[in-house]
Amino acid sequence: MICVLDEERVKYLQKLWKQYRKIRNEESKRKTERINRALQRFCNAITSVDVEDEVVDLIVALETLFQAYGFKLVSYAAQLLGLDVKIYKHALETLDQAYDVRSKLVHGGRLKEKDKRVIINLLPLVAQIIIFWIALSEVKGGVLELIQKSRFDKNLLSKMHKLLEKWVPFYPEIKY
Repeated sequence: MICVLDEERVKYLQKLWKQYRKIRNEESKRKTERINRALQRFCNAITSVDVEDEVVDLIVALETLFQAYGFKLVSYAAQLLGLDVKIYKHALETLDQAYDVRSKLVHGGRLKEKDKRVIINLLPLVAQIIIFWIALSEVKGGVLELIQKSRFDKNLLSKMHKLLEKWVPFYPEIKY
């Protein structure tokens, strides 16, 4: 597969890589390992030939970052992505459905055709979550603490989303 990037996307990736390298050099080993494990699971997912493995790897990547499962994971992830109400609702719905698909698969179930549509929507959301996580990694106290505190502080949530606006992706599947 050939991927051609325009100048804007190259600059975006350079900025993201610079931020990632910065946290690898400065962050505690535990925080860096969490991001690295999530990135490894994401890479496993995008290179997998098996759709079932893809969804499991994507959800495990999120579980690694958020150190949460089920509704708590879905809620935290949607809050991070939710730069506006429409995106929040889309993320919440997609992540909730994807988590249900993942649960079905790890407990012996099989994918249905409607499940495959959920997985198509999941990949760009997880990519954006990882990007936002890297972008926020320098925040005092850590990303997870910021998300937890912003759940009850609308001003903090607004500040977090304002900071993330410059990290909105070039993925066409996510409409901002």
